[in-house]
Amino acid sequence: MDIQLNEHYDFELDDRNDMPLVRGRAAFEQLLSNWTTKYYIEIVGRTNRDNVLSLMELYANRIVDEIDDVGRVSQVAVAFSDEEPNTLEVTTIYLNSAQSSFEISE
Repeated sequence: MDIQLNEHYDFELDDRNDMPLVRGRAAFEQLLSNWTTKYYIEIVGRTNRDNVLSLMELYANRIVDEIDDVGRVSQVAVAFSDEEPNTLEVTTIYLNSAQSSFEISE
């Protein structure tokens, strides 16, 4: 369980003027987005590095491995966005074939 953040990593109040919470899969996806974005900003830095995809994929999969209750993830894939320049698309693929994606940009 965690406090829900918006796409700018800020807190927002819900319709009851309370901080909404995320649980389960949504909490995992938020955590994965937060940690991989932080790793990209602090360690990787730019999308033009030769090994950017392998670095990001390795780190994202380490996060999956560290979280005990996420046995339902098949893989995390990182690719360059087809639509946005200097943008990475991180896709989580679950065992039931569901997918969730987010983007990281310079």
